[in-house]
Amino acid sequence: MTRKILDIISTGSACPPEHLKKACAYARSKGFLPRTATVFFSDHPLYICHDEQRFLNLKEALYSEDSEVIWCLRGGSGTSRLLPNLLSLQAPKKKKNLIGFSDVTALHFFLTQHWDWKTIHGPTLNSLINATGQSDSVTSTLDHLIQKGTASVNLSLNPLNKEARLRTALQGHLVGGNLALTQRSIGTPWQLETAERILFFEDVNEFPYRIAETLDHLKHVGLFKKVKAVIFGQFTNDNPEENEEKLLDHIFSEFAEKAAFPVFSDLAVGHTSNNHPLQLNSPVTLLPKEDLVFLRQTLFL
Repeated sequence: MTRKILDIISTGSACPPEHLKKACAYARSKGFLPRTATVFFSDHPLYICHDEQRFLNLKEALYSEDSEVIWCLRGGSGTSRLLPNLLSLQAPKKKKNLIGFSDVTALHFFLTQHWDWKTIHGPTLNSLINATGQSDSVTSTLDHLIQKGTASVNLSLNPLNKEARLRTALQGHLVGGNLALTQRSIGTPWQLETAERILFFEDVNEFPYRIAETLDHLKHVGLFKKVKAVIFGQFTNDNPEENEEKLLDHIFSEFAEKAAFPVFSDLAVGHTSNNHPLQLNSPVTLLPKEDLVFLRQTLFL
């Protein structure tokens, strides 16, 4: 059986070469033929290699005609620096599936809005091969997606306001990702478009007061004006404040109380072992059941 080629890229922060070797081994175990750029690493102090090389590697993966899936090795920072160069390019004839999250959010914004791709917000390869890895639920969904080309997610949500206590199903296209990257997209050509969309957020190592300020900023610039719903995923911190969980509950509850649209929390997406894949620029259904609401989506690879 011919293996499908998987392009592995890294558009941001550095990581040890050993991680790439493990990622390639993981890809082979899933039936892929992994392919990486000839020049993947360098001595750059911040990123895995210099901007020019990262862009060339990204461009090669985006335009190669013999692969259908691009999987990001890791996030970190630096992806947004590459996007201005993409603005001058025409969309490839072949649409592909890009998988990644965190800093990759910026690339999701560009590909879904400028090229109308349907990308997957999901674990990077680095997060699958590290010591903690991902939960059985996440890996089984990814395995089904890889092997069958399709998979379903059914994730519970916690309604935070009266608008979120749905009586009937709510449908819309899904957008979103990392909260900080969403804020940094404001004023750029890839600024996130949210009108008539279901919007979700996640983030890591942002203190509660910064999350509150970011939500205020997004409100001030009108990001929530025509949104169908807002969903908060997982907000984690490697060095949390003593009362961080209570502060986050307060921030999300206060946001929901002042919102004229449904607001939910507890989506199993983010920098945790329960980072379930979701397809962006694709329809989702929010379905009420007893005291909860469930996010349901069919993913395609």
